[in-house]
Formats: sequence, C-alpha cells, structure tokens
Amino acid sequence: MVEVRISKAKVLVLALILATVLPAFTWWMLDGVRTPEAFEALQIAKDGDRRCLLCGMSYGPYLSMTFVIVGAFDILFGAAAVVGLLRAFGPPTLLITAQGTGRYVLPWRTRTFRIAPGATITVGALGTRFDPPLETPDGPLSNVNLRLFWANHSARQLATRIAEINSGWNVSAR
Repeated sequence: MVEVRISKAKVLVLALILATVLPAFTWWMLDGVRTPEAFEALQIAKDGDRRCLLCGMSYGPYLSMTFVIVGAFDILFGAAAVVGLLRAFGPPTLLITAQGTGRYVLPWRTRTFRIAPGATITVGALGTRFDPPLETPDGPLSNVNLRLFWANHSARQLATRIAEINSGWNVSAR
C-alpha cells in the first residue's frame, strides 16, 4: 500500500509565513487610506507619476477598491493556509493498494477509485495521470492533481513505490 500525505512541516511553515505576511500586507495597504488626509498625502507624494492609479481617484471609490483587493487577497491566501492544514493533519491524501483500489481525499470530498490492470501511470510533480482513467463511482478520473512539492514523496519516489506494489502497472515519473 502507498500512502501520500501532505507534509506537516512544510504546511506549518507556510501557515506561519502567511500569518505574518497577511496582517503586514493588510496594514500596509490600508495605511494610505485610513483617513482622507492620509489619502491626500499619498496622492501628493505620487503627483507627477504618470503610472499613478490613485492620483485621479477620489477617496471613497479608492477606499472601496482597496478593501475589495485586500479582502480578496486575505481570503484567498488565508483559505489556502486553512486547506493546507486540513490536508496535512487529516487522512492520507492518496492511498493506493496492490489490488488497484484507492482513495483520493480532499477536505471537501473523498473519491474512491479502482486502477485497471495493466494501466499506465505517469507521476509528475503537479499530478498523477492514469491511462485508462480510474474507475470511480462518479465516472472516469484520468488525473489526480496532487502537488508533490507539499507531499512526503517526490515524483520519482512515488513512481517507484507504486511500481513496487504492483508490477502489472506501467509506472513512470516525469
């Protein structure tokens, strides 16, 4: 059986970096718009710069635009950290048995599958490709999008482990 887990150490480092960067980014972005006077000072400092996006804007629309941008950035990267932590401390992300059954787990969904005898499996750093596609209850699945940079196996290690458990599969790493 092959288990691929998300590396707890890598995800914790990422979460700590994001926990430091996101508040600093938020403060930096909102600092120039905290008051109308701060906004005017920012416009005066940028006066004469042809690339200045805020020079022709008024305070209200610029404040709204800044909140939307900062909120989207914080939500996107905050959600990435949370999903990473859920995957790292949850069940194995990918589980493959010698009989060709397996499970691909995301925090919001679990897919069970069956690998056909004689299948060709190509393991890459950004995903694992199956030919013929995996048989799942939801229909065929030809690719498992597993970012091996975050996992406990490299592409070459995972390909070797899969080939070891079932010699009937044609397994390669790219």
